[in-house]
Amino acid sequence: MSASAYKDHIQDMLDPIGDFAYKAMFGGYGIYKDGIICALIIDNELYFKADNEAATFYKQFDSQPFTYQGKNKPVQMCYWQVPSEVLEDETMLDQWFSIAWKAAAPAKNKNSKNCSKTT
Repeated sequence: MSASAYKDHIQDMLDPIGDFAYKAMFGGYGIYKDGIICALIIDNELYFKADNEAATFYKQFDSQPFTYQGKNKPVQMCYWQVPSEVLEDETMLDQWFSIAWKAAAPAKNKNSKNCSKTT
């Protein structure tokens, strides 16, 4: 599936949750709600924002953080992969997004919690 088609697919799945803006970035998309980035689409995978609490929850579902190869070492971002079983369950997707939104909303504040690092 092309990146654009996957974005459209995710957009259809997230529409019942709320209004989002999708902005192309780094070969994928940033997903914004109320001007705050709360999710990413990279390589046809959806990732939700995480703080320490959200990362702990996401790990229970064998979710993995988005990691890319930096100049000298892997860099882990505070975004965790949304598993396919969550994408296919509207109730679970809503729950996962609520957790992501709680993690993302404080991002405008300097007191935002770090997400768990595993690398």
